[in-house]
Amino acid sequence: MSAPSRKPTPSSWQLIGRSWALYLTLLPTIALIVIFAYWPTVNGFAESLYSATSSDARVFVGLDNYRTLVEDTTFWKAFVNALWYFLFAVTVGWAVPFVAAELLISLSSAKLQYLFRTLLILPMAFPAAVFGFIWSFMYDPNDGVINTFLNAIGASGLAQNWLGDPRTALGSLMMVGFPIVLLSAGGGLPFLLMLVGLQNIPQEIFDAAAMDGCSRWQRVWAIDLPMLGGQFSLLTMLALIGLTQAGSITLLLATNGGPAFSTTTPLTWLIQSGISAGNFGYGSAMGTVLFAVSLTLSGAYLWFQRRSARRGA
Repeated sequence: MSAPSRKPTPSSWQLIGRSWALYLTLLPTIALIVIFAYWPTVNGFAESLYSATSSDARVFVGLDNYRTLVEDTTFWKAFVNALWYFLFAVTVGWAVPFVAAELLISLSSAKLQYLFRTLLILPMAFPAAVFGFIWSFMYDPNDGVINTFLNAIGASGLAQNWLGDPRTALGSLMMVGFPIVLLSAGGGLPFLLMLVGLQNIPQEIFDAAAMDGCSRWQRVWAIDLPMLGGQFSLLTMLALIGLTQAGSITLLLATNGGPAFSTTTPLTWLIQSGISAGNFGYGSAMGTVLFAVSLTLSGAYLWFQRRSARRGA
């Protein structure tokens, strides 16, 4: 008796052909992505090959802008500040949302969980500029809330020109909105991912751990953190991509990368020496390099992840 014949598995193109009407609905989205994402990237690389300024004629210069960029010490030193932003994001920027998520799921009342979750997420609706303007006032060296409070409690020696001193400017920018921004506007995604991840852990695992005498601290290390591996993986990828985009708060608080370049990041230097200076060809070269760095870092991380997964399998 012959074995029943198996139907051949349809190819991807055959599946698309069968559901072509559904795929047509993706065309507007694809068109918008091409127009506002891919085309600016390609056009930026093309512009980087020209000496395009706001005053001189557009002249083809080949790789001269990239040669100038290699010798631009400020641009490369700015990556050090961006690295500090990255380290802050993957430590304090994850620790605060994780602790908040742990405390939230520990509440026995579902109504209280809903209430506090809403209160923590609600500030995500506020523009980041609002936090920037408020903290600009708080950091004011003369009438700011922080220095006024320190003077009032007799700790005037701790009062600083927080945004005007190279020793404190970068740290002050990273602490803007702490801890509210880390839970909502700045850290809303980490908080939501960790909260959903913890809520999706089967209750049977927690019950079994409790029967084995596992303390809450032991549960965090042995169960909660390992079960959030997927969330941390996604957050790491986003943090690596954001490494080249750090420094938007510098623009909000108008430090312009100062004092003494202490808050300069690649993004702010691109805006200052490229766009604001009217040197669009050089700015395009910086943008292309930042895109290449971001693509390389994210690609290397994905490769490392897949290699680790294969070894684990």
